[in-house]
Amino acid sequence: MNRFPIVIVLMFLCFAAPLRPLIAAEPMPSPKPTNIALVMPAGDARTQMLKDIGISGALLTDVVGALDNAKIVIVDGTPDNLAALAAHKPAVEAFLQGGGHLNIWGVTAASLPSFNKLVGVEHVLRPMEYEGLSLTPAGKLLGLTDTDALLADLTSPPPFTGIIDLHDVAPFATWPGPANWLEPTAKPGWDHWPRNMVNGLDAKNSWKNSFTIIVSKGEPTSWSITLPRRETITGFTIAPNISYRKIRHVKLTFDGDGASETFTLKPVNDAQHFDFADHPAMTIKIEMVDWVDPDKQNIIGIDHIELQAARPADFDQRVVSLFNVGGLVRYPRGAGEIVLNELNVPANEDMQFHAQKESILHTLLKTEGASFGATASGFIWIESENPTASDGVYTLQPIGNPAILSNGLGLYIGVDATGDDIPKKMPTKDGITLQYDFNVLSPGSYEIWNRLGFQTSRTDFRWRIDAGEWHMVGHDTPFVDNINLGGWSDIAWTQLGKQELPEGKHALFINAIPTFANYDPKHWLAIWSPEELIKQGAGYTGHGGNVSAHLLYVSDAIVLSQTPF
Repeated sequence: MNRFPIVIVLMFLCFAAPLRPLIAAEPMPSPKPTNIALVMPAGDARTQMLKDIGISGALLTDVVGALDNAKIVIVDGTPDNLAALAAHKPAVEAFLQGGGHLNIWGVTAASLPSFNKLVGVEHVLRPMEYEGLSLTPAGKLLGLTDTDALLADLTSPPPFTGIIDLHDVAPFATWPGPANWLEPTAKPGWDHWPRNMVNGLDAKNSWKNSFTIIVSKGEPTSWSITLPRRETITGFTIAPNISYRKIRHVKLTFDGDGASETFTLKPVNDAQHFDFADHPAMTIKIEMVDWVDPDKQNIIGIDHIELQAARPADFDQRVVSLFNVGGLVRYPRGAGEIVLNELNVPANEDMQFHAQKESILHTLLKTEGASFGATASGFIWIESENPTASDGVYTLQPIGNPAILSNGLGLYIGVDATGDDIPKKMPTKDGITLQYDFNVLSPGSYEIWNRLGFQTSRTDFRWRIDAGEWHMVGHDTPFVDNINLGGWSDIAWTQLGKQELPEGKHALFINAIPTFANYDPKHWLAIWSPEELIKQGAGYTGHGGNVSAHLLYVSDAIVLSQTPF
């Protein structure tokens, strides 16, 4: 483990950010002390993570006896532990009805039958792979933020060890391998990887996350998938990639009743959902029937496919997933709950991903009423690529040599505009403001650093935390560790300042400030507020005159550290 044990990683969605309101984060109230029992193995990385966030106590071996002495019980999800709990369901139910929280960490295929008995749901389990994560409304209500959404990249271990089924069963199916499409060497991260169709990512993230079928090479346009058990299929969702020829019709054939359904697609990239009468099936044939745009290459693309299975009417009340996939799931029971925690904690993990999981675990246990002791967590890493909010447009770019960037991409805001085109690029004369939510586990004084691109040509910006004062960072502020990314691109660390931070949720605001040439107050008002100009009796020409605006802010990452960085 790196000596910096806490990180909040901002992963990204590769698209221009829409206009969103800026909302300051409120620190969470301190919980009342409560008893916590740990039935976890000594020397395990998960046990160490609990200690790192301030959860400590004797490690117990009697999982049933632990229910008598605590309100929060954290249990290793081994077959023996879960079999013992399943054999003592009355004791478990009494614990839950009395407001207890039973956290089961790491269910496996061997322990799944006992887990299903405990929660009263017949789940199936699959390993997690390279796929996108997003928060559900329940996750946001819990107190998680978008900074907790995407926890890993292509080269890191998966964020969760296992995923249980919710409504979409397509990712649980066995799909043909890439050799079926004449691409035997394809692997995750390539656009010829078939499971791109069910990994929750799409071409908005990267064109490599779509699935491409080169029809002109004879690659098949129909295939069959097999589910791990027979399901009743009630709906189908598909997001076609219309960068190539546009798919017009898709046909599904179900082995259970031999019936088929054909769907007409709109020529858009958006996900399109279709409900239909119930079809029992274990094997489903998926066929791209036809496509249009003969002027384009004979290629078709698919971003995403879902197959919705029938679930009981009260399923969403009994099974409350905090993410779009079933890796962190709550099962409310009386005044208490069972929590499935499949967070993957390798012994040696990149500090960014490890500490983001610490933040998620801390938030979860805090809502259960846990109290926390001393913690070693005093380092926060924020990836710039996914602001919590923005009032302007930014893009994500692999600037220069992406291997040097912390996540292969940097956030880029560049404005060069004149006259009436200026407000199309900037909402106000103050430029563009970004918001980054983060969580402080260890209160104290933090250094604040920003890894900035184009250090010698960027414009000024300012920063603040929560509702504090703005601090200016001029374009001539000193920087260190300057690295050339190739061509005219460079990147270096700049210290923004220091600030005392209490424990809890916070928000960092970055305001990128433009420079103007040929500035004139009349033009200024004419550009942004003609109505106000008329009120002042100054007249309005409808033009911005010769005013020009320039703004350049490029950021790779932001660090807050209690120790010298």
